[in-house]
Amino acid sequence: MVYFEKRLSECLDDLLVGDGVLPARQVKFSNSKRGFGMVLAVKQDPRVKVKIEIYPNETEEPHFKVTYQNVTCRFKIVDCEPMKAEAKNGIPSQIQKIMKHIKKMWSDNKEELIKRWTESRPTSQHHGHQKIK
Repeated sequence: MVYFEKRLSECLDDLLVGDGVLPARQVKFSNSKRGFGMVLAVKQDPRVKVKIEIYPNETEEPHFKVTYQNVTCRFKIVDCEPMKAEAKNGIPSQIQKIMKHIKKMWSDNKEELIKRWTESRPTSQHHGHQKIK
């Protein structure tokens, strides 16, 4: 599950970099040992600025959490709408700034999100409201 969450975070991070919200990842140059004078461009490990988390053992309806600039907001997996508490209290401004990117990441990965959430459900939990419709 951690790999999938990291992949989603990187997907959203890439959308933000591509749209200019985040600075582009730096490229590290190093000399190759395979040839004289060769320079090899190596992409550094991705800097995930956005963190996505899924906790399928929670008793609330299926959702994922997005953390950006030290602020977290929860979204329903079924329609990417904010959870009740977030809708009531208001979505933090940091998250509002990247909402179109969150929606794009969700729409590109909705089926996989549902599949992963369903597959990772603990068998001991039988909360009827937690089924994804």
